[in-house]
Amino acid sequence: QLDEMFIIPSISAIVDGLISDTLALATEANFTTGNQTVVTAASFVADNVADFAEALSVNKVPNMGRSMILKPTYYSQLAKDTPVQAAYAYGGSEVIRDNNIPRVHGFDVHEYNGTIPSNAENLEGFACGKQALCIAARGVVEPEQGTWYGEVRNITEPNTGLTLQVRKYYDEDDGYQKVSWSVLYGVQLGIPGYGHLIASAI
Repeated sequence: QLDEMFIIPSISAIVDGLISDTLALATEANFTTGNQTVVTAASFVADNVADFAEALSVNKVPNMGRSMILKPTYYSQLAKDTPVQAAYAYGGSEVIRDNNIPRVHGFDVHEYNGTIPSNAENLEGFACGKQALCIAARGVVEPEQGTWYGEVRNITEPNTGLTLQVRKYYDEDDGYQKVSWSVLYGVQLGIPGYGHLIASAI
């Protein structure tokens, strides 16, 4: 019960911060002119994804490892597109049964209901190769025994591989049992031609 009430939401908030910090780099200034498509959610279809694939291929982005992250409104509209819904197109019923879009025009498609920053450019999603945005992370050093007393656990978030450290301890100063989280990561722009912005307006 404690995990469901506090720990899981804490992990979700930390991961959301990581993704938000990473996508804050997805700006037209960082990704060369022409690497942006302006399309409303209501008009977003598989043909748009084919255009993203073409743009990345022109920039010599490898076909392997392409991904696309979308806000729920864009993901939902893509899932409703007739070519995507047609089960025969995939040989399975994932879209209808599980609301899971396996792949579209070479992209792994990910719905994200966390924070995709608008970056003053109305960003709604991002299509890219692996090297577009870079994340470096490592585990946090455990507190030195003898100078700190409490429970320490290292947890790996399965979707991102991010290692987080949770510390539970009694604070004698105010008489409360406390839980704190620690994480170390950094984000950096990768190869500018490897990303494509999806915006709702100019």
